[in-house]
Amino acid sequence: MGTIAYMSPEQARGDKLDWRSDLFSFGTVLYEMATGRQAFTGNTPAIIFEAVFNKTPTSVVVLDPRLPDALERIISRAMEKDRKLRYQSASDLIADLQRIKRDQDSGVKSISSAADTTIPSIAVLPFKNMSAEPEQEYFCDGMSEELINALTKIKDLHVVARTSAFSFKGKDIDIREIGKKLDVGKLLEGSVRKAGNKLRITAQLINVSDGYHLWSERYDRQMDDVFAIQDEIALSIVDNLKVSLLGGEKAKVTKRHTKDLDAYNLYLRGRHFWSIRTGEGFKKAIECYQQALKIDPDYAPAYAGLADTYGFLGFFSFLPPEDAFSKCKEMATRALAIDNMFAEAHISLAMACGFYERNWPLADKEFRLAIEINPNNYYAHYLYSLYLIGVDRLDEAHGHIQRALALDPLSHIINMFVAILFLYKRQYEKAIEEFERALELYPTFGMAHVHLARAFCMRNMYREAVSAAQKGVELSGGAPLAKGVHGCILAMSGDKEKAEQLLFDLKERAKLGFVPAFAVTCIYMGLGDKDNAFDWFEKGIEQRDPALFHIKSSPEADILRSDPRYKALLKKMNLD
Repeated sequence: MGTIAYMSPEQARGDKLDWRSDLFSFGTVLYEMATGRQAFTGNTPAIIFEAVFNKTPTSVVVLDPRLPDALERIISRAMEKDRKLRYQSASDLIADLQRIKRDQDSGVKSISSAADTTIPSIAVLPFKNMSAEPEQEYFCDGMSEELINALTKIKDLHVVARTSAFSFKGKDIDIREIGKKLDVGKLLEGSVRKAGNKLRITAQLINVSDGYHLWSERYDRQMDDVFAIQDEIALSIVDNLKVSLLGGEKAKVTKRHTKDLDAYNLYLRGRHFWSIRTGEGFKKAIECYQQALKIDPDYAPAYAGLADTYGFLGFFSFLPPEDAFSKCKEMATRALAIDNMFAEAHISLAMACGFYERNWPLADKEFRLAIEINPNNYYAHYLYSLYLIGVDRLDEAHGHIQRALALDPLSHIINMFVAILFLYKRQYEKAIEEFERALELYPTFGMAHVHLARAFCMRNMYREAVSAAQKGVELSGGAPLAKGVHGCILAMSGDKEKAEQLLFDLKERAKLGFVPAFAVTCIYMGLGDKDNAFDWFEKGIEQRDPALFHIKSSPEADILRSDPRYKALLKKMNLD
């Protein structure tokens, strides 16, 4: 007896009940009050029962980033499937709610801050290379990244992503200043000395507020022990932060996908080259991953690394979409055949399904699965937000890009996409402010200048728009999309002659190699030439140009929306 969507799992099973079942139901009501949606939904009672038994609802702070993290933890604990791990009394739940109210009413620091004592927070700084060979830098970076990846699998621990943590590499900055910039309570730093097969690894866990060392250790081991050392460091951090490992979290933290050190080393090299994010870097990353798989054909992270690299090459038009995304899907599928709980492979599969195949429901499912497996994966939240922009679910996109930003606050790319979202919401002044914030982090980021130019243009600030677009073209090395936006802005500002020259240049370039059709579409939209804009829109659909999928939200496309051809082309993209 009861309303299915609000039943506890034990009530749905027909087990003997106690007051903890009511606390679960209260949690579902609180979830709905906070988010405006039910925690468990479905078209049939059977689907709802399946959700109650096995599904975790989308995080409340993902749906509305304004909500306190502490509220999410209260709701999650109230809706814990296992009643032994749920709130054991209503008075405990009331006390936690009253604590939030007290802090909000007193105007203290936002309860959602990562550094708040309600949830432990940490950044793993890049380990210093103390070896004689500078080439060992990749191994030191890899050690740090492996620890970050392991710690992100712990639900009740806020872990800053690699990009932000590594932004301090080689810089002599006070620990407290780093902690403030990253908004964390603890920092892990260390060093690696590698000589032949011998390793000396040091690690220190530091309290940001006073610089006090909470824990430190030195490991003098053989290279064969590197996996055990990583496990020891990760579990020591968990112990010192007083974090409780729930369910299978310990197994996730210490899980290893290969025992072969040569394959592992090649994988670390691949991650190092991928992080450079240049055409040459991606090429070397692919070579390293392929070599790792020759040694260990069942090495899931190497397949996922290939999928990630090919997905990136396709999404940012380094390769024709057909070449890049077919490989992306193949490698992601292979990784998941080995380990179906590998979040990164689900992310890559989502990219191929959505941005290339336009199977938006499947892409949505894969992104959500990746986030369910690892809620602290910034990359999943970041790419899911791009997907949500494409399908015109801007409010949801806002929640995920803000979550990505909380996990990776100093990422210039994520900061840029925060601004792009405001651009698509037509909040142009806020967009300009956020683009400028991204450029403070990385002044030579060409595409941030390009998108800033779009925001200026929408505000009719044509002189600033043309200048920013020109700078973006120069800094991006003449990227076709940058030229397309530049041409669009020139046309809208009244300089049609220069716009048409850029149009000619792009068409000539397309005769020699791949040029995203959307780059040409942009200029025609700026010129007000609907017929040619639709022709190239059609070519972009045939080309599977991933840049085209934001057309549903793009303000520049407003000129096309009233034309019947627009809806017909959206239908071809499964976006109607």
